[in-house]
Amino acid sequence: MSLTNIAEHKETDKETYYKNVFFSEWFEPDLNSEDGRVDSVVHEVNNTYRIATVPNQLRALRLVLLNLLHVAKQSSEMWLAYSRDRNEYTHIARYRTVRIGYRPMIEAVVDRLIGANLVDDLPGYHHRGGDGNSRVSRMRTSDSLRSVFAKHNAYNVKFEKQQPKEIILKKDAEKRFVDYADTAETNRWRDELATYNDFISATDLRIANTPVPVQFRGLVRIFNNNSFSQGGRFYRGWWQNMESEYRPFISINGKQTVEIDFSGLHIRMLYAKLGIDYQDDPYIIDGVAKNSPQRKMLKTALLTMLNANSERSALLSIQNEISEQSDIQPKPSYQELKSLISRFCVHHKPLKDAE
Repeated sequence: MSLTNIAEHKETDKETYYKNVFFSEWFEPDLNSEDGRVDSVVHEVNNTYRIATVPNQLRALRLVLLNLLHVAKQSSEMWLAYSRDRNEYTHIARYRTVRIGYRPMIEAVVDRLIGANLVDDLPGYHHRGGDGNSRVSRMRTSDSLRSVFAKHNAYNVKFEKQQPKEIILKKDAEKRFVDYADTAETNRWRDELATYNDFISATDLRIANTPVPVQFRGLVRIFNNNSFSQGGRFYRGWWQNMESEYRPFISINGKQTVEIDFSGLHIRMLYAKLGIDYQDDPYIIDGVAKNSPQRKMLKTALLTMLNANSERSALLSIQNEISEQSDIQPKPSYQELKSLISRFCVHHKPLKDAE
């Protein structure tokens, strides 16, 4: 198997994998252009196909067409990834990733564009078992829409982005976004993460032998249980939920990468402090197989357990962390997680006794 050409790996799955993972770009709610050719495209599409009938639908149509044009400029084969989850259209201004309501955006515009055959549709899906490979929906321009873009010379349009989206997120115990008042600390976290996101955005990250870089949407930090002392892990890097067999194909600025796995580093350090040279896989306990979801849960749980103030706060935080990880399926109940953590603590009794 060549590590420089993903096309040689799982050839039968290549087209589906490109569509669902790599050859797509995320919908940008802050994309804009003052170029009059955009308005000409919107006018022709709406007059011909009667997509938008009221002002908020017209705004949604303009935003969707802008995003489709932005993607089509890169490749006619590229997909535009977008969410059909109503939670993405939240009323809380801080988290509103799409500044258009769900009904005008999805029901009025996107579904009508699909019905008019102006875009190809690739429905999303939620994988409730196995490896958890859920995917959001995707669409891309059809020949008909690309001909409208070409007619108005829209491929030469220049784009601009407006205000950035929120990257410090806070959820309550029911996993709903909650608003918060900014402090010096939240502002510092935001500035530090924005600097990191800018750095990664300027880096050519791609899957080897694919025609364009994988779009980096930007990392976010998510805090749980309405508390800035719980959670705070980083999410939404496309490499985080990538199947391990494809990771060898990641390249950085044209250079092949190697992933070094320091298995069980933190727990081995704790044993070392006790003078114990621990050599076993720390996450393999009775009833937990090497590649099982339970092992992934224990890896997620360890750091949270080390920093939690109580067993209950640890369990709630771990449950929230697991809920954000699509590769852990099915999700455990609170009691199932409690039982697993209890067995983990018994297995590592020397560490438990040293608390």
